[in-house]
Amino acid sequence: MANLCLTLQARGVTKLVSSSGGNAGLACATAAGALKMSVEVVVPETTKPMVVDKLRSLGAIVTVKAIK
Repeated sequence: MANLCLTLQARGVTKLVSSSGGNAGLACATAAGALKMSVEVVVPETTKPMVVDKLRSLGAIVTVKAIK
């Protein structure tokens, strides 16, 4: 994930978006923070509050979506 984010940054990308309330979302938020990039993570409403809190503590904007 870090390598992908670094490659995207080198291509001029300034914001990352992930659609995972699991390891991928956490990895994306961690890499974005290290690279000083903004990041939004979209998670399902079933995501545990501690994961949402962790994502926010890493600097991510977290959007919670209802499952239909």
